[in-house]
Amino acid sequence: MTSQQSYQPWHLKYRPQNLSELVGQPLIVRTLTNELKTGNLPNVFLFDGPRGTGKTSTARIFAKSLNCLSSSQPTLTPCGTCLSCRSICSGSNLDVRELDAASNNGVDDIRELINYSKLSTTNRYRIIYLDECQMLSRSAQNAALKLFEDRLPNTIFILATTESEKLLDTIISRCQHFQFRRLSTQDITERLSQITLNEKISANPEALRLIAQHSQGGMRDSVQLLEQLAMSTNGKIEPHHVRDVIGSIPADSLVDLCVSIFQDTPQRLHNLMALSNQLNDEGVEPVHLVKELLAIHRDLLVFQLSQDTNSLKQGKVPFASLIDLSSIESLSQLVSIPEIHHRLLTLEAAALSIQQSSNPLIGLEICLLQLAYPCLGKE
Repeated sequence: MTSQQSYQPWHLKYRPQNLSELVGQPLIVRTLTNELKTGNLPNVFLFDGPRGTGKTSTARIFAKSLNCLSSSQPTLTPCGTCLSCRSICSGSNLDVRELDAASNNGVDDIRELINYSKLSTTNRYRIIYLDECQMLSRSAQNAALKLFEDRLPNTIFILATTESEKLLDTIISRCQHFQFRRLSTQDITERLSQITLNEKISANPEALRLIAQHSQGGMRDSVQLLEQLAMSTNGKIEPHHVRDVIGSIPADSLVDLCVSIFQDTPQRLHNLMALSNQLNDEGVEPVHLVKELLAIHRDLLVFQLSQDTNSLKQGKVPFASLIDLSSIESLSQLVSIPEIHHRLLTLEAAALSIQQSSNPLIGLEICLLQLAYPCLGKE
């Protein structure tokens, strides 16, 4: 076997293999564990949550736990090496079927599933995993109701969605509904740290935090970014490497921009335009800059409302922006809570309008002027 054939991307290589390895979803792990122990299994699950939070991994773990040949009954620790476990991982198990509803979303597709579900099984359980189930047409969802109501013996349906509001209420009411939450920056950082140890690469803790923060709660995206950085840096990852790849804005530039917005000086207008043009020349997307300013104002509001700065310094309250606590503390001296609130509203509106603008740079400049001169937003 060549090295190319044996290569496995890290997000697959480090995918959790049993429920105990699932990160950041303790309630889901506890519930599924108890159901496996007692054998009280619902016939339809709904895995609901943002991408990269473990929905597909959980479905595969559950399928292996139900059908592992190394155990005479469902187990919490599937072996991963028996024929059933290996075929589930490779997607070749005849009794575990994964379908993408984006391309299998019609009534005929549901009818084909009905026929498939009636076939005899060679494993203990048949598992049908329907990803992006919100893409099913309304007619297909209605057709699926009959399938879910029949409660076929030893057949389990797992629906996965990022937009459960698009599903019929009658579908949701027939499911055991699990809400997968975005993973915390700490959870992701700890997992990335484990991977760097296994791969024998060096990574600055701040670099790992930046990767985790950039992924916005998605483990898969963060692991893919970590692998990309490991390849481009020869296994020595520093914060500036992460910023270069994700297009992150230097913290000192963000602080300078905020000072220019907050301080009423004769050079304010010149400084704002100069900083805006400088960041644009460096390739910073206008909407990205607005979102960073939004995060800074959120952190300023949290800091000023906090009665316990020690909790902030100990990291018990997470910060959303890229600048450090000392900078937030300094900036908070220049702006009041009502001013922060007003600017948050301005930034929220600007983030939406700039995304739709034919000239995002002008949209950014108008936003900065509104932040610096609040009178522009008054009638």
